[in-house]
Amino acid sequence: VGSYVCQAWRRLELRFHLRPAPRVAALVCLGIYGNFLANRHLPDARWALLGVVAAAFARSEVTFSAGGPRRRMPILLSFALIGVFIWLAENLATLLGAWRYPDQRHGWRPVYLHKLTSWWLLVIVSIVLVAELRHGVHQRLRVGVQRALEQDARGGQLATHPPHQDMRIENDQLAASHRSSATGS
Repeated sequence: VGSYVCQAWRRLELRFHLRPAPRVAALVCLGIYGNFLANRHLPDARWALLGVVAAAFARSEVTFSAGGPRRRMPILLSFALIGVFIWLAENLATLLGAWRYPDQRHGWRPVYLHKLTSWWLLVIVSIVLVAELRHGVHQRLRVGVQRALEQDARGGQLATHPPHQDMRIENDQLAASHRSSATGS
């Protein structure tokens, strides 16, 4: 699910708007993950967790572009739709025999509906983790670029091209030097 979220984020140019504070999102994810681990020993709290998710993400939206204009969708709807599509894919996979659950040994039957809520919760954890990781990476990049610009400004040199271009220039110079030494000129 995480790799799907990363691919979707890149291909659909996803942007999260009005997301909950990182601490709130982390607590929601910890609650969901804790429920996955403890539901054999403690009462299953998935419906309560879905209520907490609804409260935490009620105002959140995602914007995306599928090759056309940017569109907007409530994040809760996207969580639900992704979970439904995964559940449908799970049903198709079991129908085609990719695997079987114990209750499908004597013939195919649809995957239990309670698995749908499991998928919803897993999707929420996956999307929140990817969003927080991407946000953290972007924050570190912004800080790094700002520091580099400040350092260049203090040294009297302003960066006029991106750092990766420096490597390309050095590689071109090195290749030209190598060619000239190989030809003897």
